[in-house]
Amino acid sequence: MKEAPGDVFLPRLAERLALQTYDLFLVAGVPVPDHALLFDESARLHIGRLMECALRLSTAGRGRLREHVRSLPTHMDAPASRKERPWESYPPGYGSLLIRMLELRNMNWTLAVKARYLTYGGMALSASTIGAVARGVRRPDIDTINGFAAILGVPASVITCLIGMPDTVASYRPSEEIVELARLLWEVRQLTERQMGQVSALAQELCHEGGGG
Repeated sequence: MKEAPGDVFLPRLAERLALQTYDLFLVAGVPVPDHALLFDESARLHIGRLMECALRLSTAGRGRLREHVRSLPTHMDAPASRKERPWESYPPGYGSLLIRMLELRNMNWTLAVKARYLTYGGMALSASTIGAVARGVRRPDIDTINGFAAILGVPASVITCLIGMPDTVASYRPSEEIVELARLLWEVRQLTERQMGQVSALAQELCHEGGGG
Protein backbone atom coordinates (compact mmCIF):
# COMPACT_ATOMS: atom_id res chain seq x y z
CA MET A 1 0.00 0.00 0.00
CA LYS A 2 1.34 3.44 -0.95
CA GLU A 3 2.23 5.68 1.99
CA ALA A 4 0.35 8.95 2.46
CA PRO A 5 2.61 12.02 2.40
CA GLY A 6 1.99 12.61 6.09
CA ASP A 7 3.21 9.11 6.98
CA VAL A 8 6.76 10.19 6.11
CA PHE A 9 6.66 13.96 6.34
CA LEU A 10 5.09 14.45 9.78
CA PRO A 11 7.47 12.13 11.68
CA ARG A 12 10.48 13.79 10.07
CA LEU A 13 9.16 17.28 10.80
CA ALA A 14 8.34 16.28 14.38
CA GLU A 15 11.92 15.12 14.87
CA ARG A 16 13.27 18.41 13.52
CA LEU A 17 11.02 20.39 15.87
CA ALA A 18 11.67 18.11 18.87
CA LEU A 19 7.94 17.38 19.07
CA GLN A 20 6.10 14.08 18.91
CA THR A 21 4.48 12.97 15.65
CA TYR A 22 1.01 13.05 17.21
CA ASP A 23 1.61 16.65 18.25
CA LEU A 24 1.89 17.48 14.57
CA PHE A 25 -1.24 15.47 13.84
CA LEU A 26 -2.98 18.08 15.98
CA VAL A 27 -1.23 20.93 14.19
CA ALA A 28 -2.17 19.52 10.77
CA GLY A 29 -5.74 18.70 11.77
CA VAL A 30 -5.11 14.99 11.17
CA PRO A 31 -7.15 12.67 13.45
CA VAL A 32 -5.03 11.10 16.17
CA PRO A 33 -5.38 7.27 16.06
CA ASP A 34 -7.68 5.77 18.66
CA HIS A 35 -4.89 3.65 20.16
CA ALA A 36 -2.95 6.84 20.97
CA LEU A 37 -5.87 8.13 23.05
CA LEU A 38 -5.99 5.28 25.56
CA PHE A 39 -5.28 6.56 29.06
CA ASP A 40 -5.70 5.56 32.68
CA GLU A 41 -6.53 8.96 34.14
CA SER A 42 -6.01 7.68 37.70
CA ALA A 43 -2.32 7.31 36.78
CA ARG A 44 -2.12 11.11 36.96
CA LEU A 45 -1.94 10.78 40.72
CA HIS A 46 1.71 9.75 40.37
CA ILE A 47 2.88 12.15 37.65
CA GLY A 48 3.69 15.08 39.93
CA ARG A 49 5.82 12.99 42.28
CA LEU A 50 7.50 11.28 39.34
CA MET A 51 8.49 14.65 37.87
CA GLU A 52 9.91 15.84 41.19
CA CYS A 53 12.08 12.75 41.57
CA ALA A 54 13.14 12.53 37.93
CA LEU A 55 14.47 16.08 38.00
CA ARG A 56 16.69 15.21 40.95
CA LEU A 57 18.21 12.22 39.16
CA SER A 58 21.39 12.21 37.15
CA THR A 59 21.21 11.65 33.39
CA ALA A 60 22.14 8.01 34.02
CA GLY A 61 19.38 7.73 36.60
CA ARG A 62 16.76 9.09 34.24
CA GLY A 63 18.09 6.67 31.63
CA ARG A 64 17.59 3.74 34.01
CA LEU A 65 14.07 4.96 34.72
CA ARG A 66 13.21 5.16 31.02
CA GLU A 67 14.63 1.68 30.42
CA HIS A 68 12.32 0.35 33.11
CA VAL A 69 9.33 2.14 31.56
CA ARG A 70 10.09 0.61 28.15
CA SER A 71 10.19 -2.87 29.72
CA LEU A 72 6.62 -2.60 30.99
CA PRO A 73 3.80 -4.25 29.04
CA THR A 74 1.50 -1.77 27.33
CA HIS A 75 -2.22 -1.52 28.06
CA MET A 76 -1.87 -4.27 30.65
CA ASP A 77 -5.12 -3.30 32.36
CA ALA A 78 -6.81 -1.97 29.21
CA PRO A 79 -6.97 1.79 29.79
CA ALA A 80 -10.06 3.40 28.35
CA SER A 81 -10.30 6.06 25.68
CA ARG A 82 -10.16 9.47 27.26
CA LYS A 83 -13.58 11.05 27.76
CA GLU A 84 -13.87 14.78 27.20
CA ARG A 85 -15.51 16.81 29.98
CA PRO A 86 -17.92 19.63 29.11
CA TRP A 87 -15.36 22.26 30.14
CA GLU A 88 -12.77 20.65 27.86
CA SER A 89 -14.67 21.45 24.68
CA TYR A 90 -12.43 24.16 23.25
CA PRO A 91 -12.81 26.31 20.14
CA PRO A 92 -10.15 25.86 17.45
CA GLY A 93 -7.07 27.98 18.09
CA TYR A 94 -3.58 28.17 19.54
CA GLY A 95 -4.81 27.64 23.10
CA SER A 96 -6.68 24.43 22.38
CA LEU A 97 -3.72 23.19 20.34
CA LEU A 98 -1.35 23.57 23.28
CA ILE A 99 -3.68 21.99 25.82
CA ARG A 100 -4.46 19.08 23.45
CA MET A 101 -0.73 18.42 23.28
CA LEU A 102 -0.68 18.15 27.07
CA GLU A 103 -3.73 15.87 26.99
CA LEU A 104 -1.76 13.54 24.71
CA ARG A 105 0.56 13.20 27.71
CA ASN A 106 -2.35 12.34 30.04
CA MET A 107 -2.14 15.79 31.65
CA ASN A 108 -4.95 18.12 32.71
CA TRP A 109 -5.00 21.79 33.75
CA THR A 110 -3.85 21.06 37.30
CA LEU A 111 -0.95 18.90 36.16
CA ALA A 112 0.00 21.59 33.64
CA VAL A 113 0.41 24.04 36.53
CA LYS A 114 2.52 21.54 38.49
CA ALA A 115 4.67 20.65 35.48
CA ARG A 116 5.21 24.31 34.61
CA TYR A 117 6.29 25.10 38.18
CA LEU A 118 8.78 22.23 38.25
CA THR A 119 10.25 22.71 34.80
CA TYR A 120 10.15 26.46 34.33
CA GLY A 121 8.99 28.40 37.38
CA GLY A 122 8.28 31.95 36.28
CA MET A 123 5.11 33.79 37.21
CA ALA A 124 2.67 31.58 39.12
CA LEU A 125 -0.37 30.47 37.14
CA SER A 126 -3.60 28.83 38.26
CA ALA A 127 -5.40 25.90 36.64
CA SER A 128 -8.17 28.32 35.61
CA THR A 129 -5.59 30.43 33.76
CA ILE A 130 -4.48 27.35 31.83
CA GLY A 131 -8.14 26.76 31.02
CA ALA A 132 -8.53 30.35 29.82
CA VAL A 133 -5.60 29.86 27.44
CA ALA A 134 -7.17 26.62 26.21
CA ARG A 135 -10.50 28.36 25.54
CA GLY A 136 -8.82 31.25 23.74
CA VAL A 137 -9.96 33.76 26.37
CA ARG A 138 -6.38 34.57 27.32
CA ARG A 139 -3.63 34.96 24.75
CA PRO A 140 -0.39 33.55 26.17
CA ASP A 141 2.39 36.01 26.91
CA ILE A 142 6.03 35.03 26.56
CA ASP A 143 6.17 33.71 30.14
CA THR A 144 3.23 31.41 29.45
CA ILE A 145 4.79 30.29 26.17
CA ASN A 146 8.06 29.50 27.94
CA GLY A 147 6.13 27.38 30.43
CA PHE A 148 4.48 25.29 27.71
CA ALA A 149 7.85 24.96 25.96
CA ALA A 150 9.40 23.64 29.18
CA ILE A 151 6.66 21.06 29.70
CA LEU A 152 6.98 19.86 26.10
CA GLY A 153 10.79 20.01 26.22
CA VAL A 154 11.13 22.21 23.12
CA PRO A 155 12.57 25.68 22.41
CA ALA A 156 10.04 28.47 22.91
CA SER A 157 10.55 29.44 19.25
CA VAL A 158 8.74 26.22 18.29
CA ILE A 159 5.68 27.31 20.28
CA THR A 160 5.71 30.86 18.90
CA CYS A 161 5.91 29.41 15.39
CA LEU A 162 2.87 27.22 16.04
CA ILE A 163 0.78 30.12 17.35
CA GLY A 164 2.00 32.76 14.91
CA MET A 165 4.11 34.96 17.17
CA PRO A 166 7.46 36.42 16.04
CA ASP A 167 10.40 34.13 16.80
CA THR A 168 12.37 37.16 17.99
CA VAL A 169 10.43 37.24 21.26
CA ALA A 170 11.33 33.64 22.11
CA SER A 171 14.82 32.95 23.43
CA TYR A 172 14.08 30.25 26.02
CA ARG A 173 15.58 26.81 25.45
CA PRO A 174 14.99 24.02 27.98
CA SER A 175 17.99 22.42 29.67
CA GLU A 176 18.89 18.84 28.83
CA GLU A 177 17.35 17.57 32.08
CA ILE A 178 14.04 19.24 31.16
CA VAL A 179 14.19 17.71 27.67
CA GLU A 180 14.84 14.29 29.23
CA LEU A 181 11.88 14.77 31.57
CA ALA A 182 9.64 15.65 28.62
CA ARG A 183 10.69 12.42 26.89
CA LEU A 184 9.92 10.48 30.06
CA LEU A 185 6.47 12.07 30.37
CA TRP A 186 5.71 10.97 26.82
CA GLU A 187 6.83 7.41 27.49
CA VAL A 188 4.72 7.01 30.65
CA ARG A 189 1.59 8.62 29.23
CA GLN A 190 -0.27 5.36 28.62
CA LEU A 191 0.80 3.47 31.72
CA THR A 192 -1.83 2.31 34.16
CA GLU A 193 -2.16 3.66 37.68
CA ARG A 194 -0.48 0.53 39.06
CA GLN A 195 2.40 0.79 36.61
CA MET A 196 2.85 4.50 37.31
CA GLY A 197 2.99 3.72 41.01
CA GLN A 198 5.83 1.29 40.33
CA VAL A 199 7.70 3.80 38.17
CA SER A 200 7.29 6.56 40.77
CA ALA A 201 8.53 4.22 43.49
CA LEU A 202 11.59 3.34 41.40
CA ALA A 203 12.29 7.04 40.82
CA GLN A 204 12.23 7.65 44.56
CA GLU A 205 14.49 4.64 45.16
CA LEU A 206 17.01 5.94 42.62
CA CYS A 207 16.93 9.35 44.30
CA HIS A 208 17.72 7.77 47.65
CA GLU A 209 20.62 5.89 46.05
CA GLY A 210 22.18 9.20 45.18
CA GLY A 211 20.82 10.13 41.78
CA GLY A 212 20.89 6.77 40.03
CA GLY A 213 24.34 7.39 38.54
